[in-house]
Amino acid sequence: MPLLASKVALPELPAALILRPRLLELLSAGPDGGLTLVCAPAGFGKTVLLRSWTSEARRPGPVAWLSLEADDNDPARFWAYALAALERAGALPAGAAGPLAGPGADVELAPLLNALEGLPATAVLVLDDFHEIGDEAILRGVQYLIHHCPPRLRLVIAARADPRLRLHRLRTSGRLTELRVAELAFTLEEAAELLGVQGLALRQHEVALLHAHTEGWPAGLRLAALMLRDHPDPGSFVAEFAGDDRSVADYLTGEVLARQPPAVRSMLLATSILGRLTGELADALTGRDDGERMLAELERAGAFVVALRGQAAGAAPCDAERAGTSRGGVDGRRTWYRYHQLFAELLRVELRHETPERVPELHRRAAGWFAAQGLPAEAAHHALTAGDWRLATTVVLEDWHELVLGDPAILRELLGLLPPELAGTDPELALGAAADRAGAGLPAEQRVAEARRRRLPLLVAALRLGEAWRAGDLDLVAVAALEMLALLGEGDPADRPHGAARVFALGALAVAERCTGDLEAAEATLHEGIAVATRTGLERPLVDCTSQLALLDAARGRLRAAERCALQALDLAERQGCAKDPQTATAHLALTVVYGHWNDLAAAERHLEQAAAASADDAPAHLIALGAARAWLLQARGDLSGGLDALAEAHRKLAARRPPAYLERPLAVREAELRTAGGDPAGARAALELAERPDRPSPEVAVARARLELDEGDAKVASAILAPWLNGSATTPSLTLLVEAWLLDAMAARTLGDRERGFRSLERALHLAEREGFRLQFSGGRLRELLGAQLDGPTAHRPLVAELLQAGGPAPEMETAGAGLDDDGPLIEPLSERERIVLRYLTGALSNVEIADELYVSVNTVKTHIKSIYRKLSTTRRRDAVRRARELRLL
Repeated sequence: MPLLASKVALPELPAALILRPRLLELLSAGPDGGLTLVCAPAGFGKTVLLRSWTSEARRPGPVAWLSLEADDNDPARFWAYALAALERAGALPAGAAGPLAGPGADVELAPLLNALEGLPATAVLVLDDFHEIGDEAILRGVQYLIHHCPPRLRLVIAARADPRLRLHRLRTSGRLTELRVAELAFTLEEAAELLGVQGLALRQHEVALLHAHTEGWPAGLRLAALMLRDHPDPGSFVAEFAGDDRSVADYLTGEVLARQPPAVRSMLLATSILGRLTGELADALTGRDDGERMLAELERAGAFVVALRGQAAGAAPCDAERAGTSRGGVDGRRTWYRYHQLFAELLRVELRHETPERVPELHRRAAGWFAAQGLPAEAAHHALTAGDWRLATTVVLEDWHELVLGDPAILRELLGLLPPELAGTDPELALGAAADRAGAGLPAEQRVAEARRRRLPLLVAALRLGEAWRAGDLDLVAVAALEMLALLGEGDPADRPHGAARVFALGALAVAERCTGDLEAAEATLHEGIAVATRTGLERPLVDCTSQLALLDAARGRLRAAERCALQALDLAERQGCAKDPQTATAHLALTVVYGHWNDLAAAERHLEQAAAASADDAPAHLIALGAARAWLLQARGDLSGGLDALAEAHRKLAARRPPAYLERPLAVREAELRTAGGDPAGARAALELAERPDRPSPEVAVARARLELDEGDAKVASAILAPWLNGSATTPSLTLLVEAWLLDAMAARTLGDRERGFRSLERALHLAEREGFRLQFSGGRLRELLGAQLDGPTAHRPLVAELLQAGGPAPEMETAGAGLDDDGPLIEPLSERERIVLRYLTGALSNVEIADELYVSVNTVKTHIKSIYRKLSTTRRRDAVRRARELRLL
């Protein structure tokens, strides 16, 4: 049959080509005799990537290319083209495979396979746009080719959807290499390079905004670059760039929307009002019963529909569709989807253009569905958008306690959307709106009294608590929380709404107690909150209280308990589909503290970034905790100026709030530590003056002041400052501060020539360090001589001292190098975070069963982690694994 030469020719490369070495290396690493699948929706650069790979030195040999179309769904035509492509590339001599007539069965493909067996070198066969192929006979033939693939042939398939081939067998045998959306999406650096090649000089934040909005979609970035070339105001273009921009809309309409059957197109338009959806929710909006099937097929077909398996509500990028904080939560068995942001914007524009009258009713239906599922935040949002104020009012008043648990700003946002005239006629809404707006004043006394007479006393207290929290007035937070608890009384243990309100109040009270220094009271309060949440089955409030308890343990220096508690909270959050919700920020912050003290700075920094990403809270207490932790880690890295910059940024964010001085104490103490380390004693003393509270002596300030005096050469004053905290006349609930105080006292005693006291003080510090795993405090060079002298005496901690000396007190740059051993050192592959945790337990005497109990996982899970640790460390025994890990400075 006549064949088109252009279908077996290599495509032309674009003029402004962005080479992507990370992807070229993935392609080159694919196994011979296997399959490489490049699968992503339209515009993700599949063809350009493969073509650039074939032009690089990385390609293994001759490349046969076949560009497929819908007309190629004929077995004879398909295999004739495949053979022509191989012959044109020089992989096979002309006529070597003989004629291939009707190649649907094994016998007809045997000559081609036999010919390929004789390949002198590795060859590549690329089947581009394979999603156009649906003929069963062709698919059977390709499956047969894969199954009997000669060792020197690499088959590469590029498609918008997963081909109907038995890929699972290839995965398990290691013969499948996959590049999907996650790999093909442009990174921020690649997006910047693309825009630069186009001659565009955008500012860094503009590039980041464009990259985030396109979600790294290469075609979207290229289209934006073309439109930006002649735009007079690039900044405003980037800020307003959306899916309804003409070139983007034309592309998505032609490549995606126009290809859909009428029923599917109608469903897409109707559900475009949602930030996330399920098949059941789609049916509620369309009145059909096939939403789940449509969405699954759209995802499989690469139609810019993304499944949120395992992410549930928290994965939706739309702020309006927040994570469920309600009694119903999110059904983990239900598959949630979302649309690519640009595609969703196009659909919404099309909906408003074609049937604008449908929009309010669609929001109303969505509100009803979310309300029935126990998701009040989404229900209220859609009710307000639909203009159904009565439904919104009902949701807010009935489920306010559910709303404020996840993020108090949700309630404020919803109340702010209510029309002023409605709030003015409804005492309940008037009270809510007035209490929510700082400085707006309270309604008239009779209106407050009427609201209280009805059913809003808890809402009054909760809103007052929220205002105090946002202002950073933790004294008022405690007062409002106690008022809520008094209003709730004993309560019914089975009453979920009152249980949710009680946990909310207890959690807020615990934060106030912790930040004002009453750590023992905070611990008792949190245990009560955990008990109520457990008894009433409130899982997200349980995540919140457990996360807070982890941070409290970390603040008290109970590092092992803090790690266990934080991991328990994160595991629970992941099971509930809220792994990125604000409740988890506190757990990540606790792990930041734990891993920082264990001198695993890379892990600490990862968790700090996760804490910042999960947080939707700009309350002073939270901003201060994040800022102090960031400055602390930068100081541990030796970046003193970076630490001071982090503190300045925290102060800038707090400027408008003016929180109480005691709340900013952690920032002042950290500034003093940074300035002491940087040789600025005057600045350190000024910071300590701000941190000191005459009515309540602070161990944090005492330790920082003692460090400053010791650094200035006055060891006697340093010892006097620490004495009350070490002789028992003053107490501190923090083991962390005790470790630091005993270390400082040991250094002061040595400076004063009191070797015996220095030995005893260091012994006490080592005892606490061994008990909880403290390492960071011992990493300074000044302690090396002190530790060496300890070995000359009858120390009870000889192995620990030897370990600390072997670590050598690395400088910050050495620490960075050490952290990179996973990437460049002798490890087969890096240990995962959970494997690192199990590895630490291997240093002790706990059995596998006891380790499983500590981590709240099964014994089989622990065994799996240990087996993986042994493999990666190239050992077969526990003792050898620990020794090897110490050599690599993983412990």
